[in-house]
Amino acid sequence: GKCLSNPITPCCGNNICEKGETCPADCKKPVEVTPETLEGIKDLARSDPVKAAKLCSELEVPDVKDTCMSNIGEVQKDKEYCNNIASGKIKDSCISNIAKSLNDKSLCAGINNDGIRDSCYAYFFVPPNKDYSVCGILTNKNLRDSCNALRQLDELHKEIPQQ
Repeated sequence: GKCLSNPITPCCGNNICEKGETCPADCKKPVEVTPETLEGIKDLARSDPVKAAKLCSELEVPDVKDTCMSNIGEVQKDKEYCNNIASGKIKDSCISNIAKSLNDKSLCAGINNDGIRDSCYAYFFVPPNKDYSVCGILTNKNLRDSCNALRQLDELHKEIPQQ
């Protein structure tokens, strides 16, 4: 006695979508992504962020998936969602947007891209925030100079008595 195995094709459950197969486990239909889909997931994130994150993870285009996850982070004001983003630029923008919405400049330090990090810090020194403690942290000289100039103007304005 020999033991013989004859494969059954198509075979549902083998993680391969074979010709003629309709097995939902093996032949998942790609999620069609439109701006409306991303907005819908963003709306869902307000009430059910776990389900929204699952929908994002099913998206096939990496930048769209990352943008989707960033939307959830921004809606939930939770930078942990940013940590699931592969694209450095989208991840940094996610952190920046959350820092601004939480009014927490310390989050800007977690941004890798100098330009995005400086832009994040810049939000805090422009009126109405006027937090000039970020001036020394800025890497862009022109932006740092602008921050210091605004600080000086603000100090001068405080010294001149209002009539």
